[in-house]
Amino acid sequence: MITSTMHPHPHSRPSKPMPEITVVDAIMGSGKTTWMMKKLEDEVTRAKGRRLLGEVDATRYIYVAPLLKEVERVIRSCPTVGFRQPLQLGCRKADHLLELLASGENICTTHALFRALTPEHVELVRRRRYVLIIDEALTTVEEFKITPGDRKLLFGGGLMRVGDDRGRLTWNDAGSSAYYGKFSTERGLCIQGSLHQSPAGPLIWEFPISALEPFAEVFVLTYLFEGSLMESWFRSHGVRWARKTVHEGRLMDRSAVDDRPRLAQIARNLEIYDGESNRVGSPRQKPGARRSQPLSSSWLKRDSDNGYVEAKKLRGAATYYFRTVAKTKSRVNAWTTFKDHREALQGEGYTRGFIPVNARATNEHAHKTSLAYLANIFPLPVLANHCAAGGLPFNAEAYALSEMVQWIWRSAIRNDEPVELFIPSERMRGLLLTWLETGRAPQPASG
Repeated sequence: MITSTMHPHPHSRPSKPMPEITVVDAIMGSGKTTWMMKKLEDEVTRAKGRRLLGEVDATRYIYVAPLLKEVERVIRSCPTVGFRQPLQLGCRKADHLLELLASGENICTTHALFRALTPEHVELVRRRRYVLIIDEALTTVEEFKITPGDRKLLFGGGLMRVGDDRGRLTWNDAGSSAYYGKFSTERGLCIQGSLHQSPAGPLIWEFPISALEPFAEVFVLTYLFEGSLMESWFRSHGVRWARKTVHEGRLMDRSAVDDRPRLAQIARNLEIYDGESNRVGSPRQKPGARRSQPLSSSWLKRDSDNGYVEAKKLRGAATYYFRTVAKTKSRVNAWTTFKDHREALQGEGYTRGFIPVNARATNEHAHKTSLAYLANIFPLPVLANHCAAGGLPFNAEAYALSEMVQWIWRSAIRNDEPVELFIPSERMRGLLLTWLETGRAPQPASG
């Protein structure tokens, strides 16, 4: 849930110098999280030693993990750091976070709570020397849902209007704090500078880039960063960063490490299906028509309007794969597709093995050895276009690869165990095979 505040929070290009930002772009299994936790433990140990000698070290840490389970794991793994977790103790977690910041605690929290930072939180960060660690790229841009009726009231009633050429929305009583009502959230986001109108019409929420300014240093732990909306968000705001990786427990320049040996090891454990059942995911183009993208969200939506004719073929192909090709028990079968079409594609022998298409940062499915990836991933055009407003194209191919690789990594492949994989989408299968062979993310598609 997106929360708001009633206090101004300027949000355009960074108004002050940004901190040093390091993106640790390291392949899965490289130990980047382990490296970071050891780094923090060592730094805090050294700081305690310096304090015994009368020296002052005011550095504090905020670690942001995708899920609550990961927060708990980081806290257990860093006893010397003494991370505190914001809790709902008779108040909102956001309020407890304010208390922890005011006390100068080391804090470990989730992406969701960090994305709800208000100017009060940011001001408390500014008073301390906080280092920020973001584990996995943060969702910094997303569509803001609003009903047509409310939209008409806001724009038709003159409450909201476009304030600049990037579509940033402003509230017409921004100098007053007297309004409390139905649109308090929208008003607060406008004042923060976090709400935009896209040229296509939908409203867009954007994490304020100025929220990073007061940190002493920022680390982002990720892989295939060039395929994330966060990377495009950085570029759209003129933010610079150093690209590093972790290799054999050491931080190194990303360009100095070749991922191909590790990818060759992964490829040896992946048996990617190459047979007739893939035909359902091959583009079929009628003369004069646009090239189709089978298994994409829009393709499935059109098929649902037509009674799921193609989805029935896809479900049959998945059933055939699990029963006849993989011949695996249902408990080790896993599959995915877009949530709106899950029911139409579920089938006997694999239904209960559904893993959300955007799953990441969880080890709960590490026993799965037979997979079906029934999706063809594209970013929402409105988000990609918003991030690319600075004139640099968004890398939709790297985005698709990153999402798929993260999903596959939920399985037994993370434990270097053999995995069988059905990817009927010709495009997605090609992206995976090229990545395994070259070790590089694809470049933006032309045309």
